[in-house]
Amino acid sequence: MKNLKETYFSPLEMARIHGISKSLLLYYDRENIFLPEITDEKGCRFYSLQQCFELKILTDLRKLGVPLPDIAYYLQNRNAGQLQTLFEKRTETIQAEAVKLQKQLDVIQHLQQHVQQINTTAFNTIHFMNQPEKYLQVSYEFEKNGDHKNWLSVFLQRDQNYYKDTLEVNPYFGVILKKENFQKQDYSSAPILYQEIPQCLPGCQIRPAGHYLTLIRGGSKKQATAAAGAQIYQYIQTHHLTITSDLFAMPLQNYWTTRQIDQYVFQYEMQIKPPKERD
Repeated sequence: MKNLKETYFSPLEMARIHGISKSLLLYYDRENIFLPEITDEKGCRFYSLQQCFELKILTDLRKLGVPLPDIAYYLQNRNAGQLQTLFEKRTETIQAEAVKLQKQLDVIQHLQQHVQQINTTAFNTIHFMNQPEKYLQVSYEFEKNGDHKNWLSVFLQRDQNYYKDTLEVNPYFGVILKKENFQKQDYSSAPILYQEIPQCLPGCQIRPAGHYLTLIRGGSKKQATAAAGAQIYQYIQTHHLTITSDLFAMPLQNYWTTRQIDQYVFQYEMQIKPPKERD
């Protein structure tokens, strides 16, 4: 036993040399990834000098993200060809992960821009914007039945269907006030949810490109919509504009960024015919 201690490493010594925990080294043993060369009748483990280099291979490959099963196989089948195959496989995985990470970064930066818009846009001021064509998922079929639980469940399930095979997320659900209700100044009608989606799948609605009157207001949906509706209605009447769409309210700040519904911020948009130039 004395000779073994002099010429072999104990688990604790082996772990310290390689900067890992003893428990991790023993885990490698239990999982048949890296076993001690000698285990005596008392269960004491001993690692050879050669194994010290093999454990370095293992720890270095783990730093490179190589899966343990691949490392275990390579330790038993080491040669230049196997190492090249190991690196090629890991390279493919890293490249796929890099593509995924870049897509996640793109989505995050897009959402950041949406949040930052709150701090860069004037509130309570009407202006005009040329908007591109947009694809919407709309809850028209649920507006009259009063079953809000089923209505919301189906809407959110559709959201999952649109984005289940992508890395995109869309935390913003807007509200539509129908044109006829707006003209009656009825802002208490049943809510119609909508969401902008990346492509028009069956059942989607296309909001045409065009000239849109826009306004940003803060408050709960009910409060903000009533205030925005009244302001827009008065502006349209004063300037003799022609309405050509429903009123769309998309939140810039919602449940993602506040727990208080009276701190929500909405951007209201309504398509109109551009004012005629004076002669």
